[in-house]
Amino acid sequence: LSWAPSWSVDLLVEGLHYLYFELGMRIKSLVVRGRVRVDFLSPLGIGGVKLGFVEFPSVGMDLETSVNLGFVPVPVQDQIAD
Repeated sequence: LSWAPSWSVDLLVEGLHYLYFELGMRIKSLVVRGRVRVDFLSPLGIGGVKLGFVEFPSVGMDLETSVNLGFVPVPVQDQIAD
């Protein structure tokens, strides 16, 4: 089995503890590869189907992170942009 969905997941954690902080993460290009075993719980699979990996699958992904500490007041940001 080789599974590679075309979606991505974004996560942002922000807070304030003496200093404003922000942690952003994006997971994309997720790929799962491995050998799969299929067990039918009854004839013709009427009672269900059980799927499992024969061995531990390999997993790969691209992970982007960004960390911000503190913030710049808006008037200063405007001066920097000019």
